[in-house]
Amino acid sequence: MPGKWLRTTVAVAAAAATLLPASPANAASPCTISGALCLYDGPGFTGNLFTASALTPAGVCVNLAAHGWGGGRVKSAVNRNAKTAVLYASTNCTTGGPFQYVFPNQLVSPVGVTANSAFVY
Repeated sequence: MPGKWLRTTVAVAAAAATLLPASPANAASPCTISGALCLYDGPGFTGNLFTASALTPAGVCVNLAAHGWGGGRVKSAVNRNAKTAVLYASTNCTTGGPFQYVFPNQLVSPVGVTANSAFVY
């Protein structure tokens, strides 16, 4: 593996979120982290990678802005969970503004909402 991986793990309200430098995108499988929502700050699953998944089956809201991933930073997404994830314009996963579903095993590029939070399972 060329270079060193920097791994930062953050647990927020029963969520697991990990920030990793993205490896070169592979169009066949840009995210291989089972059960996670993978968010990229570049189009076409490129750039830095932020992953989020819930530690409980009920799911959890992850405030992306609190982790430096709000305000339009998310450009593409992959959902490797069996349940649908949702990206929200709000920071607390409320539907008072735009939102976007990311269905199981769906690859989305470009993301169509300025995501500030995500509900994940």
